[in-house]
Amino acid sequence: MKRSALFTIAALSFAVAISLFVSGPPEQAQTAQAQQQRIKQDAQGRVKIVSVSGYTVDYFENTALIYDEQQHVFRLDYGFINKLPQELHPAYNRTVQLPGFVYDEENGRFIHRESGLWYIVKNGRRMFPAEYYTEPGKYDISYVEMENRPDDVWVHASTTEIVVQPGDSLVWIGSALPQQYRMSMSFWLAERGRFLERNNIKNPDLISPGQVLIYYNYVDREAPEEIFEYVRSFAGRFYAGRDRFGYAQLVRIE
Repeated sequence: MKRSALFTIAALSFAVAISLFVSGPPEQAQTAQAQQQRIKQDAQGRVKIVSVSGYTVDYFENTALIYDEQQHVFRLDYGFINKLPQELHPAYNRTVQLPGFVYDEENGRFIHRESGLWYIVKNGRRMFPAEYYTEPGKYDISYVEMENRPDDVWVHASTTEIVVQPGDSLVWIGSALPQQYRMSMSFWLAERGRFLERNNIKNPDLISPGQVLIYYNYVDREAPEEIFEYVRSFAGRFYAGRDRFGYAQLVRIE
């Protein structure tokens, strides 16, 4: 055999060896490539199953919501979530389903098997949609955004009387009027306008100490009765005050 032919064969053998060293055997490279493609396909919108390095079973069987006794809320197992690879971590993958949630083909939503809590994927983001009521302060579900509730869900539950104190201004009192959980900014601003009309205030710069201002407290019509009862307890007389940090608040007069 000629020397040039031997040189060519040796060069080809060296190239193949380098290729195997870099990318591994062909079947391993194909498996890795297929797995990456599977992740991309599953992560585009409606995710039903994800298989990454053996995380499939652990990921979907982690169903429990943890009760935080200090905050009095149910929350996801963030300790488990933070150990996930980046492909499965909801902070990096905005459509991958959260642990404990399964996809409901019929209704197009992800449902938590234990609590019944559900969300959708909308415009590439997890979302509690406007039509879905969630109780304030009950759940701490990060990685799911919340749409504001429709304006027609708000029910006048009680009336608060605000007693103007020396040095108060209407701007300062207005900053203490609460915007309810998932209430739209447009409704809240409109209610502040109705607050002026309700109290027959023509000049916002002219209010007097001792003057009583009427403010409406609203509750979502789908809220449980105990929340209505809680808000009805606001019907006493209040005055505008400041907390120890200087923030405006409404303080009840007992």
